[in-house]
This record gives sequence, C-alpha cells and structure tokens, in this order.
Amino acid sequence: MPCQDVTEQLTVTLDQQDRVVHYSLSKLTCGGSVGNPSLLRKLVANRPAQEVLEAKPEAVLAAMPTLSETWEFLTRKHLAALQQGLSAFLGLVPSRPSDQCIVISVIGTEKGIRMEADIRVDMITSEIKACGGGTCGNCSSSSSQAH
Repeated sequence: MPCQDVTEQLTVTLDQQDRVVHYSLSKLTCGGSVGNPSLLRKLVANRPAQEVLEAKPEAVLAAMPTLSETWEFLTRKHLAALQQGLSAFLGLVPSRPSDQCIVISVIGTEKGIRMEADIRVDMITSEIKACGGGTCGNCSSSSSQAH
C-alpha cells in the first residue's frame, strides 16, 4: 500500500558567497528520489541563491527542455521546492509547521552551510499549473465552453 505521507525532504548546501553548491529533493518517508534527486543541478550549480529565487519556470523549461508532461511537472516541482527552501533558509519567509517549508536543520560543513527542510508537497503542487497555460489547446477550448 502506498504511503499516505507525501512530504518531501529538501537538502541545500550554499557556499560562503550564498551560491548553490548542491541540492536534492527526496521523499521523506522512504528517501526515494523525486524524478532525479538533483534534477536542476546543471542549472543551479554555482548560481547565487538570489538568482535561483528569481528564476521563472518558463525560463527554466526553456533552458532545460523536457520530453514529457511528467518531466515538465517534476521540473516545476523541483524549482518550486528549491525556491521555497531557499526563501525559508534565508529568512525571507516563515518556516512554521503550517508553512510550505519547514527548516529542520542548518549545519556548517567544509563546503558551506547545509540546510535540511521538509516540503509540504500538497501546497507546492497546488501552485503548479496542470499545463503550460493553454499550450496543449485543451484549456482554451474548455475555458471557452465554460463562459
């Protein structure tokens, strides 16, 4: 039977200049990866945290084209989780039990500062649109019928 807990764990390491050294996203309960644990690795490695926070999903998808709606969703999910985690890590948003991201630990390492956080996936996925805003053609036909 599938686990009912869909919380995911985000790990982010920043260097002394607040650049992303590493990140991973995995299921909290079993540790299984979410698509690829570091799906956006090539895009975010050595980038300043502020630059990652400002990244728009469309720009990320243009830089890292996906081959399916599943991978597009996972790309958006990784970006949303990473942005929420960085926002909480840097103190830009609260990190309470009722928030999307709950910072669990922050420790210093030889590579920089490492943060572990729990991500409430149900809140993040509600922010991700089911498709690219009508690019499939179904949304525009559905919405015109609804009016």
